[in-house]
Amino acid sequence: MSERDERSPVWGIEWDFLAVDADGRVACLSSAGFGPIPDRVLAHQLLVERAMAEVEDLPVLGPAEDRRDTDDRAGNYADWFRMSECGLFAYDWHNGAYRLVSAPTKGVEPSALSSTIRQAANLLALPLRFAEEPCLNVE
Repeated sequence: MSERDERSPVWGIEWDFLAVDADGRVACLSSAGFGPIPDRVLAHQLLVERAMAEVEDLPVLGPAEDRRDTDDRAGNYADWFRMSECGLFAYDWHNGAYRLVSAPTKGVEPSALSSTIRQAANLLALPLRFAEEPCLNVE
């Protein structure tokens, strides 16, 4: 696990990666430069970065649901909302956990995602449902 490890190639850099839940739904997790990133994800850094570039090109499916109501986050979360408009859950590292920023109102079907996005998300398969998890622990 790489948490605040200055030897990590992405330490101190806002770095996004993907995960998949028990229903096959995909989430983006933003590290804020200091959140833990599983070693198995970091081992495939180029794949993950290619997948995140493809995420930026996903079509809008519907509005995003703002899920920040239970904490003190402020700022511009337009990128997180955009991911949820495209059917992904979006988490940000904040106060020691990956916290849900936004959720899709219309989820993207996993089969509609590119193989690159699916491969990157499958590096971190979590036995839970993003729709029910306001915080994630990826350790």
